[in-house]
Amino acid sequence: LYAPTSGIWQSVWLEPLPADNALLRVAAETRPDLKGASVTVESEAPADVRLVVDLPGGASLELEGRSGEPIDFSPSEPRAWTPDNPWLYRCRAELLGAGGEVLDAAMSYFALRTVGLGPIPGRPGDRPAVLLNGEPVFLNTPLDQGYWPESGMTPPSDEALVFDLEAMRALGFNGVRKHV
Repeated sequence: LYAPTSGIWQSVWLEPLPADNALLRVAAETRPDLKGASVTVESEAPADVRLVVDLPGGASLELEGRSGEPIDFSPSEPRAWTPDNPWLYRCRAELLGAGGEVLDAAMSYFALRTVGLGPIPGRPGDRPAVLLNGEPVFLNTPLDQGYWPESGMTPPSDEALVFDLEAMRALGFNGVRKHV
């Protein structure tokens, strides 16, 4: 039985930003060959940027560039994202001052994957397929309403959300559409 709900459904917080220059956005665009990505850090004013990207196995890669300009991420052993191997590259973006001091920083993540529409290899016709990393994939994804009796639309814990996602995977689905 659903209880009436309204308003915000996730945690909200405030955090102070530097007065002179703040980091605004971190965006990654995977290269079509899946061997790397271009990562762009946007800020209020141009500045030097340092990215520290965590690699599989525990190592990290440190990259430098300028805000507003793409920074090339080319790991020696790239790991593409798939439903069976959902690897995310975690990164820390740092906005640097004239003396190299960290003015602002943010944690983010990205995956090496491409999604598009295209023909099904070996199958005649014009009906396109969803292509994940250039390969056709059948999307078997239920809609998860994300409702918990004790807390409405907010998961009572991270473990509750993980349980729901792992249960969908154990039932044979290769994705989940989350409601709200």
